[in-house]
Formats: sequence, C-alpha cells, structure tokens
Amino acid sequence: SQGSIIRQLKKAKSAVAVSGRLLPEGNEAARMMALVPALRLGQHLQDGTELLPALQPGAVQVGLRGLFNASQLVEAGVKAQTFKGFQRGEIESQILEAMGQHAPPVVGDDSIDTASTATAASSAKDNAKYATKVAAGVAVGLAAGAATGGLALAAGASAVITTGAAGAATGMVAAKKVEEANLLHSKRHDQHFTQLRSMLSAAERFRDILRRARAGSCQESVSEHVVDDRVRMPSLPADVVRQFYFAQLAYEGDADRKQQELQRLFRIFGEDVTQSSSDSSSRAAGGKTAYVEPWFWHGQSVAGNEIVDHEPPKWYLALSPSGVLHVVIRGSAHMEDWLKNLNGKMESESSVSAQYARWDLGGRDMSFHQGFWTRTKEVIEEMEAALRSSCGSYLGKDVGSVTDAELEDYLRHKIGSRITAAEFTGHSLGGAVALILHRVWSNPTGKRFKVLRFMLERFMPESREAPMEQKKFLGKSKFKKIFPHEAIQTVAFSSPPLFAAKSDRVEALQEWLWNGQKRWKEEIEREELDQFQNAQVVFFNNDPVPRLAFLPTGDQLLHAPVRSVLWLRQESLQFDGMDGVATNMRTVYPIPPKVQRQYFSGVECLRRGVCIEDHLLATFEDFILKLAPKELRRGLRAVTTPTFYVSPQEFHERLIGADSSEFSLECDNNGNAAASASAAAPA
Repeated sequence: SQGSIIRQLKKAKSAVAVSGRLLPEGNEAARMMALVPALRLGQHLQDGTELLPALQPGAVQVGLRGLFNASQLVEAGVKAQTFKGFQRGEIESQILEAMGQHAPPVVGDDSIDTASTATAASSAKDNAKYATKVAAGVAVGLAAGAATGGLALAAGASAVITTGAAGAATGMVAAKKVEEANLLHSKRHDQHFTQLRSMLSAAERFRDILRRARAGSCQESVSEHVVDDRVRMPSLPADVVRQFYFAQLAYEGDADRKQQELQRLFRIFGEDVTQSSSDSSSRAAGGKTAYVEPWFWHGQSVAGNEIVDHEPPKWYLALSPSGVLHVVIRGSAHMEDWLKNLNGKMESESSVSAQYARWDLGGRDMSFHQGFWTRTKEVIEEMEAALRSSCGSYLGKDVGSVTDAELEDYLRHKIGSRITAAEFTGHSLGGAVALILHRVWSNPTGKRFKVLRFMLERFMPESREAPMEQKKFLGKSKFKKIFPHEAIQTVAFSSPPLFAAKSDRVEALQEWLWNGQKRWKEEIEREELDQFQNAQVVFFNNDPVPRLAFLPTGDQLLHAPVRSVLWLRQESLQFDGMDGVATNMRTVYPIPPKVQRQYFSGVECLRRGVCIEDHLLATFEDFILKLAPKELRRGLRAVTTPTFYVSPQEFHERLIGADSSEFSLECDNNGNAAASASAAAPA
C-alpha cells in the first residue's frame, strides 16, 4: 500500500542519513539511487521523490561529482608516482615560443622569426599536440575507470555497481582530459588578452602613447615598435616597484612606525606634492575642536597570549599628499590567516557568485574562494568602522550616532574629493583580497563595499557599446564592453588563484574566462577580461602559491584573467675562479594563458622544486630594487650583491648551456666580479 511504501522510504532515508554523514560527498546520493529499485516505488515514485532529496536532479549530479572526484584522486596519485618533472629550460622555451607569436615584425632581420611565421608554425604544432593530448586523455580515463572499479569491487560493491562506477569514471575523466586539451590548444582565446599576457612592453608602449597624446605630441620613433621582448633587457613598470614597498609595509604592526615609513615612501616616489587641502586644518561642525584632515587608517590589532600570537592589522589605507589612495592588505602572518587559506570551498554571497548562478542547471558556475572572501568581508567591515569613526571626529559626535547619510557625504566630499588615483595591492592572501576588492568595489547595487564606492565614485568603470572586429551571431556588429578607469590600478604579489568552481567545470570555465564570451544570460561580453585589464600579478621564481589552481579537490581554483602575470626568474650560477661564490642571473618573463595552465597549475607543477622561501617578499626585494630607477635605489638603500640581468632569450640560452664557466666575467676597480657590459645589471 501507499502507506507501507512511505514508511519504508522514511526508514531508508533515516538509515542513509546516518551512514551518509560518515561518507564523502556524493556517496549518499549513489546509495539512495541503488535503493530505489528494491523499494518497489512503482506509481508512488513521485511521492517517494518528495521524501528523498537525494533523488532530486541536483543530487544525481552530486553523486556523479563525488565519483568524479574520487577518480581524480586516483589519477593524481598515478601522476605523482610517474611524473619526473619538467626538463631544464622547458617552461622558458614555451614562454619564448608564445612571445614569438606576438613579436612585432622585424624587416631585414633573419635572426628572429616574424610573428606570422611563428604563429603558423605554432598552429601546426598545436594541432599535433592536441591530437596526442586527446588520445592520452582517453587512455587516462580508461586507467582511472579501471582503478575506480577495482576500488569499488574491493569495497564489496556488486558487479552492477562496480561496472557502473568504472564506466562513469572512464567517461568523466576522459571528457575532463578532452576539455583540458581544448583549453591548452584553444584558438578562441581573446587575441588582445593573449597578446598582453605574452609581452612585457605592450602595456608600457600603450601608456607612452597616452602620455604623448595628453602632451599634444603623437610622434613616435619607429624603433619603439620593433623591439622584440625576447631580446629586450628586463624592466618593471613603475607601479610594480612602488606597490611592492607599500605591500611590504602591511606586515608592520606599529602604527607610528608605519606612518613614518609611509611619509618616506611618499617622498621617494614623488607623492609628497601637497594639495591645497592635504595638510589644512578646519573647525569641526559646531566649532568644537580643530579638525585635521586624516590621511591614514588601519585595521584592528589583536593582542596575543601564551597560546595565540599577536595579530597585526589586516589592512591600511594611506592617502598621499598628491592624492593617491593606497589600499593595502596584509598577507598571512597569523594562525587565523591560514585557516582562511585552507577554506577553499565556493562562497555563495558575493555579486560574482550571484552573477554566475544557474540553479536550474546545477547551481553556481563560479564564485570566489570561501576563505579569501571571508577575509575580504572582515577587511571591509573594519574599514567601514574606521572611516565611520573618522567621520564622527569630523562631525564632533559619537561614532554610534553617525548616520549612513552623514558617512556617505563625508566619504564623497571630505575624502573622495582629495583622491586623484587609487592603487590596490597586497601579498599572498592580501594579494587575493586586493584582487577581490578590485573586482567588486564598483558594483553599483552592492551595499557591502559602499565605503570604497563612495570614495572612488569618480573612477567607476563605464559600460559602453564597442564595435566587434568581425561580425558574429546573426550579423551582430557591436557588443557591450566595460572600460575601467585608468586611475585605478592593482598589483598583487605572490597571490593565489582567487576564483573557485566545481571540479567537473573548471577547464571549461577557465577557457571561458580567457575567451571573453558572454556567459548564460549576462548582458556584457568580456565581463571578467575587462574588469581585470588594469590588474596584474607578480611572483618570484619557484613560489608555489600562484600554482595552486586545478588541484584534485572537490572545489578547484581558477586563474583570474588579469592583464599581466610577471615571473621574476632567477638562477644561481657558479663560476670558475670565484671560490664558491654564487652569482644570480635574472630576467623577467611574461606568463601567457596556456603556459599558466600547463606549467603553473595542477599537481605536476608542485613537483618542480617549489620553494616556500621564494614566496616571501624579503627574498625578492633585491630583484625588485635593482630594476628601480637609480634615484629610487639610492632612497631605498639598495644592497650590493653579485647579480646581472639578461634578456629572456639569453637567460634561456645560458640556462640550457652545458657549462656556466663560459660566461665572460670582468672585475671592477674594487675587485668585485661582474658580468660583461652587455649583460650588466642597471646598478
């Protein structure tokens, strides 16, 4: 009878609820699916479905996803045992190949291939690699399926369940490997984005053109457009050098010392040009007390004890006399920070999560890393409290009585009117939070980040129609594009990937992020590409943190489509006759999208001699400093170490050379070893 079936269903549901808590995600749904035939639902299946959430369409996907995650772990274990590492110079070679595809044509010079020749050769090679990758993916799928079936059989599953698990795992893993091949060999990646990511000087030349246009001169030297980045001496954009030191200062816990150092940095970087209102004093409302316009705000400092260490402030804001607002987030320095780092699930609160939610098709496509998002919320809450307190001081009233309207007016007119530009920066966890703030602060309907939006409302990105390079679907010739304000810039140092998605979607979503195509019902094309075109990531040598995407977990991390990813590359060399003294050879490589996926993501990249020390800012401060302008090096107290800088191509040639003693050395008047003049550092 119907009552009997319902009672059986309730008992089964209770039993599975208890056992399901002991099993990983997905097993409960699989077990319930196996129980359905035995319960003889018949015409009462609909009644049973209402009582069993596991039988809803989304739960079937959860069950398959759990099986898929288990297969991924099997695959990762096999790779960990068989992968022998990348060959010496392999990554650099792939970067140079990508750089060659976007190199400017050089007339009359046969030493470097033109972009068209390199692109044609690369296309043919890509086709061959794609076929090999797909075939290997199918083989991996078969192996993972067989292993999954073997595990199911060993666990006591029936032949039917074992066969089903093996078949499902085979298909899902093989499909995932095909998607990976599509990502690595896709021809649909946005060309402008790919070009910027494959060059070092494109952004600098673009800024030079803008500066000349503002000065009324559009004349440019022809030689400026034929410089091939592969043979160009390394340099760093001025904002990278500047923001490095502001990010480093976030670890200082003492507010007075931090403000003294900020004043010194303002002088060094030319931000001490005082505006008419920067140092002025005025009467507070009602004439009660003198009010000095603030320029520095910082987060709360938590005192430590015998068990827990002292926690320095998570963030600080510094408004320079010239009007540059520095939004700086501290990286990991406390146990609580590591708890945030390890919470890698998808969050469900941000505007990005809501924007890419498709509940009718299995839930959210993409959101932020839960731990990074939680830290972002903590930072903005503390920031609002500090600015509200500042507003109370200005109004001469208690902070609890400051209304939202008064706070908005204060932020817009007393602080926002003094801001001429804004720079977001941070290191490690702080870099991820800085990128999230960069992405969400301008949301016009959001309330959480209103304090930043009120202060920076003059720099809101614009949404406008832009012409397409070629007509697309139904002859459409225009699309909506976002234009970020040039006064907003973000540099994240050694930051981890910040987007998160389910493991069975990450490859397709990463390809979409780099393609710049519309997603679902979104009105704006190139949404994420446009939002991050004024952001960049910088990391040093074998830092493992930027390589944490695509690890075999339930929710995996994705790379944000930032305009530029710079790899500060260093190799320690030993020379004959130097009594064991090591010399550092250095250069700067751009990281193209496909190279980032293949060599800076997944389990394999973490087996390539990663170094935790390379993650620390102090480790590569000397690298940054020696590429700064000479006057900055004097002000920042450069350290003299045996180093020399070479072009990316020369670095690769010397790296794979058989004998480092072939390097030509000469000594200066002080007897210090130095590289030949052609490769000398700008020290």
